[in-house]
Amino acid sequence: MKSAKASEYIKTLEWIASRYDLPVALNDETIANLVSEMGSLPSIWGLCGKDISELDFTAVSKEQFIRLAFNEYTRFPINFKFNHERILEESKTPGLGISTLNRKGIDGNGVNVAVIDKPILETHEDFAGRIKKYILICPKNEYNEKMHFHGITCAAFLCGNTCGVANGANLYYYAYPDHFEDDGMYWGYHFKALDMVLEHNQTVGPADMIRIVSISAGFPRNRADLHDKMNEYVSKLKETGCYLIFSNLFGEVFTCASKVSCDDNDNPDTYKLDIWQTNEWDKKKVLIPSGGRTSPCNSGNENYMYNGNQSCYSWAIPYICGVFAMALQTNNNLTFSEFCEIAKRTAATNNAGLSVINPIKIVEETPHTGGKK
Repeated sequence: MKSAKASEYIKTLEWIASRYDLPVALNDETIANLVSEMGSLPSIWGLCGKDISELDFTAVSKEQFIRLAFNEYTRFPINFKFNHERILEESKTPGLGISTLNRKGIDGNGVNVAVIDKPILETHEDFAGRIKKYILICPKNEYNEKMHFHGITCAAFLCGNTCGVANGANLYYYAYPDHFEDDGMYWGYHFKALDMVLEHNQTVGPADMIRIVSISAGFPRNRADLHDKMNEYVSKLKETGCYLIFSNLFGEVFTCASKVSCDDNDNPDTYKLDIWQTNEWDKKKVLIPSGGRTSPCNSGNENYMYNGNQSCYSWAIPYICGVFAMALQTNNNLTFSEFCEIAKRTAATNNAGLSVINPIKIVEETPHTGGKK
């Protein structure tokens, strides 16, 4: 039986699916045009909730198909030309050897991480045993029950049981209302949550300290006020042994990546820059998987959604936070700056000449001390 929150979210999915139409003629060009505007409903939701059982996908390549999101409410044709069930299942893995590390017990065990984002279905199976505390930043706000795909994806990619990098870490989830009138109100939620993290770390023992805060958001370079405020939090949290990672800081060393295909997530050659990543600096940074991944869905405790193969910082930030959590598991005194240097030094070079993060090498070359700070 669906919870009231999940049932309400299903209505949201139905509403979203009604807001745009699929192309009448399906081919690689029309699919590319459909998802070309980053952040648009079609680029995020693709085939989710759509009845495509009678549509002709003959002229659509697999490369373009995997750019489209889909979920359990997508009605596929019988004997569909693409194995969408396999894509959904195999895209749960973070790739690049993470599963190998997890099987060896390198999974962020004993490391406490925090995600600050919009409300989620915290009872989802991917968070069973993972969520140590689910905190409402504004407890009496009417929008606390309005769940969002962004937060559940970020949290799961960091430490979800099947979709997460550090799937043994403890999660503190700070949920802010899915309602804000301007960026001052939006960042005000984050600052309130960061104050709560600081208070937490100042009042607990070493075993309960939050070591990483993941925020999949950033601000324009010309916002000196936000830059100064976040740098202040970075410094204050660092004094407690906690590292704040958000878009602006992440982008100094790393960038996001989409996939050539969904056939081999462990192969560095699978990862590429997306069509929007045309800046020369992206070619010099370390690529972090983001697009073409499966995440939990707020529509039910056992439901999942394949997110289309488009790169974005939002999904890459929790990935890097997860790898950092695994490194902290082996060396509790490691700083994020030291981690970044190791990540750059050990990165694999793929057949396109791009640097791709190498989690196995990072763990191997991190001086092991074990234990918790």
